[in-house]
Amino acid sequence: LSAVHSLLCGGEPVNASVLRRFLDVYTSAGLDPVALRPCYGLAESTLAVSFTPRGQGLRTDRVSGRALSEQGYANAALGAEEAVEVVDCGMPFPGHEIVAIDTEGVVCTERWVGEIWVRGPSVAAGYANDAAETADAFRADGWLRTGDRGYLAEGRLHVTGRLKDVLVVNGRNVDPQSVEWLAETVPGVRLGGVVAFTRPGTDTEEVVVVAECRPGQEAEVRSAVRKVVAQHLGLRIAEVIAARPGTVLKTTSGKPRRSEMRARHLAGVSKAPA
Repeated sequence: LSAVHSLLCGGEPVNASVLRRFLDVYTSAGLDPVALRPCYGLAESTLAVSFTPRGQGLRTDRVSGRALSEQGYANAALGAEEAVEVVDCGMPFPGHEIVAIDTEGVVCTERWVGEIWVRGPSVAAGYANDAAETADAFRADGWLRTGDRGYLAEGRLHVTGRLKDVLVVNGRNVDPQSVEWLAETVPGVRLGGVVAFTRPGTDTEEVVVVAECRPGQEAEVRSAVRKVVAQHLGLRIAEVIAARPGTVLKTTSGKPRRSEMRARHLAGVSKAPA
């Protein structure tokens, strides 16, 4: 693979640990680590919005998990503080603009998380035969609401999650991926086999995590998942469901179907023993 100079990875958001595992495998086949270039794109912008410049490779922003979830601010983690990694998805594609917009419709300043809006020559004019969706997502001044969340730091885009998937707990906005990726670091938990969502609680929404694992590891997994999420995010998990492999429903592109998993849980389906 020594001839490969660019492998673009644009899942939203990009998981740094997955990219490192990929490099661990393929550098032995001659792949240059800097060929792996995180980026951001979407169909409505046909396709690219931001790229990591050629030759830079994987870069991440190590930020305070608590500040990110409690304040919506990507504050650099200091010292021994528990941190989360957010992948740097590079600079806007030539001729394109990217901003993060808060809930009041105001452009966020540096490192504040908001909805990602993009504008440029590759942005579509709307959705075919769907005036309502077009009016919701496409602005008259050319801006497109992507539905993704993220922030800008030194002009570089960092994607944190999807707006519709946000876990709202005691007034905090937590991206489910941050919970799921932490859970995946627990020994015994199946990589790609975790989903996080909320359910109604007494005073606020409660967080539930479904984690696939092998039989016999249920108790250890439940305890460890609660601990690692509390340490890094300061977030209490109401229930950890240790489930058999194949329990977590996914889209055809491999993303967890959180809304459907939540509906199944509320109906009692996801509580089947591992």
